[in-house]
Amino acid sequence: YDDTTYAVVVTVADNNGQLEASTTVNGVALTADSVVFNNTYTVQETSIDVPASKSLQEVVTELPEISAATEESVDGEEPAETDATADTAAEPVTTLREVEHNYTFSYTVKDDQGKTVAGGNSTGNGNFTISLTFTEAGDYHYTIGEVKSGTTENNGITYDSTTYDLAVTVTDDGAGNLNATYTITKDGEPVDTAA
Repeated sequence: YDDTTYAVVVTVADNNGQLEASTTVNGVALTADSVVFNNTYTVQETSIDVPASKSLQEVVTELPEISAATEESVDGEEPAETDATADTAAEPVTTLREVEHNYTFSYTVKDDQGKTVAGGNSTGNGNFTISLTFTEAGDYHYTIGEVKSGTTENNGITYDSTTYDLAVTVTDDGAGNLNATYTITKDGEPVDTAA
């Protein structure tokens, strides 16, 4: 609130039976701008912590075991081979296995104009958070993605090109408080974390 005070003096004079009033504010004749109160409205900033996680996975290819079972020879005759075609026709199996590591990976958060507004690092496997702070109500849109940097640039690691869309809605409750809610999507589908 504006705590300004004004000294207003109204002087009434009798001008031949006609009362006339004149007003001064702080000793100056009254004008339309003589008494002004300026109020300001401020809000407390708010922030969100977006859950994210990182893991390093090793590609593991396993070849099926091939067994060509044979029968023992009887009385000098050649043993008969059993049918092993089912085993030899099996395809290699490729899986991903999480690997413990101490590499540092980097990520960025870009706004809808492509400007980087946040970023950070994650070391090892596990969960981390991406924090964003807001000082005004509005709708905000971001893209979260991994960048080639840190300690992994030339270590034979294939980077994850996945990007996550982050939509944030910040509202003002009229009492000086901002409230933020967000959704994360991957390829247009809602997800709980940028992982």
